Amino acid sequence: MVAVEQNSFRRHGLDIEVNRSATGKETLQALRAGEADFALMSITPLVC
Repeated sequence: MVAVEQNSFRRHGLDIEVNRSATGKETLQALRAGEADFALMSITPLVC
């Protein structure tokens, strides 16, 4: 979040989108669908 606030990604020519509104379930679905390259989730039990 510090890099986003300081525009570090853009200054270094990186096209990165940070989305904090998704839930862990939505994040995992996006990752599996190829819609995200990297995903962070809180530590919770995962049931598939």
